Amino acid sequence: VLYVGTVKRQNIGFDIRQMEIEAGETYDKAKQRVIAARIEDFLDGHKSLLYYPFAGGIDMRLKTWVKPADWRLVASYYGKKEKEQKAAIVQEFKEGTKKLIVATKAFGMGVDISDIDRVYHVAPSSTFVDYIQEIGRAARDAEIRGIAATDYHERDFYYMKRLHQTGNIAQEQLVLILRKLMEVYRMKGEKPEMMVSLSDFEFVVKLPRTRNKLEYEAELGQLIKTALLWLEDDLMQRHGKHLLEISPKNLLTEGYVQDKTGDVFAREFRGYLTKVEGEDGVYVARLEALWEERFPELGYKEFKQKLNNGTLWEGARAVSVGKHEVLLKEDAAVIRERMDALFKSLTAMLKTALIKSKGRFDEEELRAVFAEHGMDVRSAKRFIGSLLESRTEEGRSVSYISSVKKKDSNELSFTVTKGFDLLLSRYQKLFGQRIVGNKGKRLLFYCTPFSDLNMLLNLLSMLDCLSFSVEGGGTPCVFVRFNDPGILQELAFRGDYRNLILDTNEQIFQEQIDLFSFFFGTDKLTDEQRWDFIEDYFTGMGVDSLKKKFTSLW
Repeated sequence: VLYVGTVKRQNIGFDIRQMEIEAGETYDKAKQRVIAARIEDFLDGHKSLLYYPFAGGIDMRLKTWVKPADWRLVASYYGKKEKEQKAAIVQEFKEGTKKLIVATKAFGMGVDISDIDRVYHVAPSSTFVDYIQEIGRAARDAEIRGIAATDYHERDFYYMKRLHQTGNIAQEQLVLILRKLMEVYRMKGEKPEMMVSLSDFEFVVKLPRTRNKLEYEAELGQLIKTALLWLEDDLMQRHGKHLLEISPKNLLTEGYVQDKTGDVFAREFRGYLTKVEGEDGVYVARLEALWEERFPELGYKEFKQKLNNGTLWEGARAVSVGKHEVLLKEDAAVIRERMDALFKSLTAMLKTALIKSKGRFDEEELRAVFAEHGMDVRSAKRFIGSLLESRTEEGRSVSYISSVKKKDSNELSFTVTKGFDLLLSRYQKLFGQRIVGNKGKRLLFYCTPFSDLNMLLNLLSMLDCLSFSVEGGGTPCVFVRFNDPGILQELAFRGDYRNLILDTNEQIFQEQIDLFSFFFGTDKLTDEQRWDFIEDYFTGMGVDSLKKKFTSLW
């Protein structure tokens, strides 16, 4: 069936202005000034939707954009708000009690409000198609004249680039993931088929840990699964056959549980547990059956949360743990020397930062320390934040380090606080207790993904002192089939692998920036010409052809 239609909306016009940064103003101050003026106008007889790229910061910025007297007319809307709260906001907006909603792109799908007459974008959307969908929420009533507005400045792409980087995986990370995959393959006896825990890859990707473990695991799982599927598809296209096959599996099949408070949990749920010989209170658990048969009243997330926190059964502190298989690449004494040398350099750099710049230092300084010790700098900078992240000590939350992304840059800026050296000494003590033996020895540990031991193993892995793989532990797993490990090994360590799917994604992203730059960067297009531009794009005209065609109309 052929459907013929048009994307043009004759009752929506455009008010796109070029934002000027006045003398003495920063970009942020200029943005605040123009948005505050827009909102003052929108609240005077209009029903408006203002799109902001990030959920974090909406409520704070809303207070600076809106006069206190008008706060009652404005609400914010984003994905993490409670379902009932979002429904109430939509209803108030429909009825006119609220005149303006400041929202992320979470607002729109399934929301049908016909009399919105202003849609304003603080910055370009993730894609040009998203932008057209979003402005299309204006003037659904054909009798209303809608306006799609923005105040454009070339620095607006900071938001778009940040969103892209947050959910994106770099070429170098895909190589690291492939290398880790081959390391796990060797660790597990070079079996052609195996289950691989996604926590094996957590320090390869650009994903900061969050206090909510379930959210972190979900984001980690999605990111790594996407990367593995990109590897699978790219290698298939290159070689005409599946060198690698990836199949996501249900987490709650079998895992490990440890209870250090006694045998209460084991006695209650013995039908679901099998004792691991030689380990104190560690059991193989049939988690899916345990959840469905004994805890059917709990949702999946709640069951998992309670298992992670050790609160699943009163009187027992049984927690989900991972089986960590470790292979020493050097004698333990040699590994200890390398770790101590790294900590010495790191401590000197951080103490200098505390003395000279109130604890602040840049990523470049951190890179120099890691590079000096032969660490993989690309993933090591992610490790430092996790190493000194917020944790609970003696009943209180302690954070030794924080980081922020520099504007217009992928680089990070860090701030460290006193006490970090005490934490580093804890890792040295833990090393002495757990890491023993000569080169080639295999060690076995059961611990949680967020434990100090897990952190220590990741550090030593980055120093290339040991290899380790994780099984169970509450993190998602994938089933992997290695059809040609020889070629995969060569690609992983040859040094020139580039994923063509990722290259294509980057090219598309740059095209989106070119589209928005042209569309927002000119005042010379009429409303009719802008809709012609949009329709030409939707019907397949390339960016270069669009720019050539519409520049010629001026």
